[in-house]
Amino acid sequence: MKLNRVTSLIIFSSLLVGCGGGSNSETTSTKKEKDEILNNSLDNTISYKWGSIQFNTTFVEIVRNTRNADILYADYQLLDSESQPDIGRLMLSYDGLYTPDETKYPLGYRRFNIRSISLDGTTLRKTPYNKEGHKNLVIEEKGRWIDLHNVRVSDRTAVYWNFLAQKIPTSVFFSKDILGTQFKNFLELTRETTFPSGAKCYKVEKTTYSTPFYVVTAPETTFYTESKLINNLNDYISTLGGDAKTGKWGNTQWAYSKKIANDPTYYAVSIYMNINNKLAGGYLSKNPNTTTESLVKEYEKSLEGYNGYVDTISYTGAIEEIKNECTYYNSIAAQKIESLIDISLKN
Repeated sequence: MKLNRVTSLIIFSSLLVGCGGGSNSETTSTKKEKDEILNNSLDNTISYKWGSIQFNTTFVEIVRNTRNADILYADYQLLDSESQPDIGRLMLSYDGLYTPDETKYPLGYRRFNIRSISLDGTTLRKTPYNKEGHKNLVIEEKGRWIDLHNVRVSDRTAVYWNFLAQKIPTSVFFSKDILGTQFKNFLELTRETTFPSGAKCYKVEKTTYSTPFYVVTAPETTFYTESKLINNLNDYISTLGGDAKTGKWGNTQWAYSKKIANDPTYYAVSIYMNINNKLAGGYLSKNPNTTTESLVKEYEKSLEGYNGYVDTISYTGAIEEIKNECTYYNSIAAQKIESLIDISLKN
């Protein structure tokens, strides 16, 4: 059903924000920023991933983000039985492969190297933590801190799901036995509860990437044509012929189709690489840099093609989430959210 498509779009947008994207431009001029941490408001934050029928044992996954020196750790709690901690994706940028560290340390997994935090705490620059120590790729998040005192929890938390629960309470997303009931109970509590004094959250409103990069989704893969199975990069390039765009970043060769890269109907382009002498697959995003306004326009454009009630509610809910959902919460705000989670899970 169309609800699944909307949820997939939300997840895809989140993936780009969390992992970054590529670019069809191979030259990006950026202003040199000084690496300096001038504010500690982002040292300890909490973020949430909400779900319903896509989870089996919970309706929320909690991430505790902790900075130690210049490393930002992520500790994952209440993970679903089939979920794996998000340690980051294998990526390829100008300086080579960015391999995530799979080791869990006392503070959690090493997700990012913090490059700088502005004096007012509204601009965060970070590099995906990688074993190679590469630092050319810098993700910059600009946003604002929001005072949540006396604000309804539902206004800034699980916004999409609250919108859906009110407009379509019988949705399949809330009908999975006790889990669906617990989730609906939690959402109802968020609409009845306000945040206490001292509660704040940070909302990312603009995300930019200093250099293009590819996300590697399959370190070992194959490619099928009508006549044969392709399992190495040279053969893949041969199938593209004059349509092939090739290059080498670090020690890694890559290739993709120029035709698809230039086709505006594609949001992302499939990339094939030679990693450890094996054919690997991944993607680049054509428009990795995002703002609240650009994401809203994207969903509004998607909404134009649908006229049904369910579609309208779903896309409208997604737009409300983009406008209002907090990205990171301070400890006071998180304590209130998690007290409602605890109440719901016990019922």
